[in-house]
Amino acid sequence: MFVDTDWEFRIPAWAFEDAPDVLPLDRLGWTDYGPATTYELGAPDVARGVDVAKFKPLIWEGAPWTLSGADAADVRDWGRVVLAAGGRPHVVAGEYGKGKVVWSGMNLIGHARYGDPNREEILFLGNLIRWLTGGKPALDFPAPIVDRDEPDCVGLSFATEPGDVTWLYWREAYYPNWHAYISDGDVEREIPIYRGGPGFMLLPIKSEAEAVSVRLAWELSLAEKAAFLLSASGVLLLAALFLDGLLLSGNGFTWLRIALAMRMPSPILDEEANLEVAEAQKAQLDRRPKGGRLGRGHPDPASPPRSNPPEWVSPASGPAAVEARPEEQGPRVGSEGEQEALLQSWLDSSGHADDAWAARLIEKKQSRLGPKASPKR
Repeated sequence: MFVDTDWEFRIPAWAFEDAPDVLPLDRLGWTDYGPATTYELGAPDVARGVDVAKFKPLIWEGAPWTLSGADAADVRDWGRVVLAAGGRPHVVAGEYGKGKVVWSGMNLIGHARYGDPNREEILFLGNLIRWLTGGKPALDFPAPIVDRDEPDCVGLSFATEPGDVTWLYWREAYYPNWHAYISDGDVEREIPIYRGGPGFMLLPIKSEAEAVSVRLAWELSLAEKAAFLLSASGVLLLAALFLDGLLLSGNGFTWLRIALAMRMPSPILDEEANLEVAEAQKAQLDRRPKGGRLGRGHPDPASPPRSNPPEWVSPASGPAAVEARPEEQGPRVGSEGEQEALLQSWLDSSGHADDAWAARLIEKKQSRLGPKASPKR
């Protein structure tokens, strides 16, 4: 593992008072060592005889080069200083567990390429990589083929080492919505995506085939799908309200309510509630003056409330509505006929009695119930 904790500007996430165990130092802090011009080289088996006298000084545009630095006392027992300046470590390497780690606090790649590329520093970096990989020879693969017709889907085709892991480093911002699928035959399977480098994507490609295809797809999460569905529902509701007011004078939702009530297999309210609704609407209609009607929600204060509704009520509406005798009773509470009667009463009291479309629904209901089931008037 190669870790470089300096990017020529301050990144607080890389300042450690207690560094992770995998790093060869106990702590790291942001500092500069001044415009150092001389370096000390250690661990010759790692550095392999690079001429550090030809390294560029630690200067950035005339100012000291910012470092993720540490003192020599901060190097852990398993770490070895490879490059230092003024006795302070810049590059430390060591074996950790079953692997190897190289740490750099000077942005070694950026320093080597700043201004005129420095050949000795690039050679030094190559030696560090070769030490990490145990001298394993590099494989030359042809350039990958990238197919991207839309931003949310990327197709990559490239050669791999059969039976070994080939790491694909895709320089695009890592985000959990990205999913990767590998195809090395007739079957497509998902593979993990890791955060690599400065927030990019790193994919392990393991296959027995010499060439594979990888598909990167941006997929919405469950929360995003739910939010999209709610947003779409809200837009449709607003459009329905707008068209209802523009074309149907606000009656569209009333008609929908009537149509739904007509199809209900039983009253929406329970028996007692249905009785109370019917009695309250009947009493309100009975209190209407001859020249007009009382406003909704304003009962006659002179009329005492009825605590116990009668067991049988007439479904008729209008000023002439009276309680019916048992032998003239309408349908039993809970029947379809009572629903039709309650709807008729509601239409009369809500100002929709002259609504031709609502009247057609009532007539359709009556014709379906038949003469015996229809309430008497």
